[in-house]
Amino acid sequence: MNFTRISIDDCQRLAPFFVDQPYELCEYSLPGILAWSSALFYPCAAVAGERLILGAEYPGHPEYRHLLLPLGGGAEPDPQQLAVIAADSGYPGYWFVPGDYLDRHGREAVARFFTAVEQAGYHDYLYRVEDLAELKGNRFAKKRNLIKQFQRAYAPDRLVFESITAANTRHCVAFLEEWCEQEGCFQQGDTSLECEMEAAVNMLRLLDNLGTKGLALRIDGVVSALAVASPLCQGMVVLQFQKACKTIKGLYQFFDQECALRLCQGFTWVNKESDMGREGLAHAKRSYHPERMVHSYELRLR
Repeated sequence: MNFTRISIDDCQRLAPFFVDQPYELCEYSLPGILAWSSALFYPCAAVAGERLILGAEYPGHPEYRHLLLPLGGGAEPDPQQLAVIAADSGYPGYWFVPGDYLDRHGREAVARFFTAVEQAGYHDYLYRVEDLAELKGNRFAKKRNLIKQFQRAYAPDRLVFESITAANTRHCVAFLEEWCEQEGCFQQGDTSLECEMEAAVNMLRLLDNLGTKGLALRIDGVVSALAVASPLCQGMVVLQFQKACKTIKGLYQFFDQECALRLCQGFTWVNKESDMGREGLAHAKRSYHPERMVHSYELRLR
């Protein structure tokens, strides 16, 4: 199987394989796959018949190499077919396999070919768009209170919402650089935040492709929050790279509601990705009361 590295330039060529793709994990977003390419990780792909086989390469860490579930080609491959594809491709197995795949095909059937391992930290949080847009009820009282505090401090004439375009990308990148500095991307020795910054900048180049849209908020003329969203599967949008200046009280809660109103309308569900095992991020995501979780599994070829 001939795998080649893929990049943003391959977006339109690969897009047909993602039409009506069935998986609810954020890793099956084509813009997300392409944006996360870096010196530490890059995606690759091969076409086998009518199926797209996606792989991930980690220079210096071959133990992390993996496939995603194949896309296109009609019926979903069963566990035996997955095992053949993995063996033919030379990969040790699959990451980011949604739990409902195991449910559909039966865990005993999966176990004949793979060892299934739950991927802690990579379960996605799903919310109803209506809940995030309206914030009704006692469970969202603290969120509404923080939004009111922000609105009291910042009059409407100080706030400007903009679609992210070529005209303001430079200001958005400057904000991302400031965000990365606040988060200590370059001091902690943890390359994940630095990679996230690089991926966010890459994502700005994918706007207006595959329905991907961006929203920026200026406060007193300065970009202080931004987010990117793209369709994921039927009735679901994934909210990617949602960032806000952490020193402004209530800004995140205010901007989060506006993202639901401005970026997520027309969808029933919003996927706000995983917490990547970061407790602070997990607490923040739980505080918005997810309707359900999509569990992620690694399938290691026996």
